[in-house]
Amino acid sequence: MKILITGAGGFIGGHLVNKIAENKGILVVATDLKKLNQWFQISNNRNVENIDDLDLRIRSNCSSIMQDFHTVYNLACDHGGIGHIMNNKLESMKDVMINTNLIESAVINNVKKYLFTSSACVYNTSLQSNINNFRALKEDDAYPAQPDSQYGWEKLFSEMLCTEYHNEYGIKIYLPRIHGCYGPNNHFDDGKEKAPNALIRKAIESKILNKNYIEIWGDGKQKRSFMFVEDCVEGLMKLVQTDYHKPLNLGNNSIVSIDYCVDIICKIIGIVLVKNYQVNETQGVRVRNSDNSKLYRILKWEPSISIEEGFVKLYNHLLPLVQKKIK
Repeated sequence: MKILITGAGGFIGGHLVNKIAENKGILVVATDLKKLNQWFQISNNRNVENIDDLDLRIRSNCSSIMQDFHTVYNLACDHGGIGHIMNNKLESMKDVMINTNLIESAVINNVKKYLFTSSACVYNTSLQSNINNFRALKEDDAYPAQPDSQYGWEKLFSEMLCTEYHNEYGIKIYLPRIHGCYGPNNHFDDGKEKAPNALIRKAIESKILNKNYIEIWGDGKQKRSFMFVEDCVEGLMKLVQTDYHKPLNLGNNSIVSIDYCVDIICKIIGIVLVKNYQVNETQGVRVRNSDNSKLYRILKWEPSISIEEGFVKLYNHLLPLVQKKIK
């Protein structure tokens, strides 16, 4: 079997390539816009072909790469934490060109399965504004549409586009809405990092530099569910083995506050830090959690790695990187 993974130089894409490549009966073609030396992970497995510097916003590039694939995992997009997507709105919307070109080429070349990684950012913001009165988000809560960002609008449109290709041509589509994925081999200090990576990095810096405080964007009361990348990759691989072709939540349904995350990190590191709240920084919605009822019904599985376990793994990965940066 031959599989294409786009965005392979990115965070989730890199982990997905390495996991799928464990199966020696599969040939993986891994592509990314970035130069190879900028990829988070590079697989050296013999059944992986790495292709860098490939801009899939250009239609001819999608056409040229799409050769004899059974399955396409499309993870290519300009993505980062809330600060990045809120300050790079046009670039986020340009991602629609990737998915449009890629699924068109996939249909023309008789690809059997096409997975598009959507996001929890598609959900209606009116359901995510009150930390004291909220419920976990069901798949139907994306409509009526009011996403939190242009990034969310692009994801919602691309879901619809994939659905119409499925209806018109029969290509099997998969539309996981990823909630708060974090883990090693990801941004942690360049402005594109997600909250767990940023908080753990800041806490390590505070300990090394003998600071007694940590800066937190917002008031610390924002609530989220965070999913460790190993769970995310397992969910993606399980999903493409089903016959379910509608949007589906993929997230950990254990919700925590940002304050709680900091408390866990301090316990792991063995320090006590004063929380210095930056209420004027970009914060996103007040609360977001994944309703996994449909996920469990479809996959007979749901993410299970606790935030405590995931944070320990991420801390062990980031510690030498932050130490090297400071020295």
